[in-house]
Amino acid sequence: FLTALREKDGKRLWSHEIDISQSERTLYLCASDDVLLLSMSKKSYALRGFNAKTGKPLWSTDFNWRRNHHGGAMQHPVITESVVYLEQSALDLKTGEVTRKDLPERRGCGTLSGSKGALFYRHYSHGMFDIETNKRTEYFGIRSGCWLGIIPSEGLLLLPETSSGCSCSKDPIQISMAMAPVENRGK
Repeated sequence: FLTALREKDGKRLWSHEIDISQSERTLYLCASDDVLLLSMSKKSYALRGFNAKTGKPLWSTDFNWRRNHHGGAMQHPVITESVVYLEQSALDLKTGEVTRKDLPERRGCGTLSGSKGALFYRHYSHGMFDIETNKRTEYFGIRSGCWLGIIPSEGLLLLPETSSGCSCSKDPIQISMAMAPVENRGK
């Protein structure tokens, strides 16, 4: 069941039975712009949009994994500016319509994170993809670990060291870092 409770007293506002049979590998629930996004993975990705105020279904879509190894079937969606990013696709959060299929391919098991204008990921090293210009930037010599290791927050990009002990790490620099845009330096 997908259920909404009132914050102040826990009273149930609504509850709807939902099908989660596609959640063998993952089951994530995200919320943004009055939409609840249910993301599941079994033999493909299954995305379901629900109205956050009523719980009523808005849309449903499924699409294939790019790969089923190294976490390729367990990616977590990113929502920013009413757009859902998952794998190499972008979808409209309100309608589920696929708006892009050209996001950069990544290797390894790291999942996407994002901010208003960029997606962050692990490829061979830390990577950044500018959503507007389609420019891909790699920071060679460093990389995150196997899950969410690149965190955009309050204008900074936080890169905690999470790759030490990884058997597939060939990057020589294991370091925690924080990056800030050039225009914010000295302020």
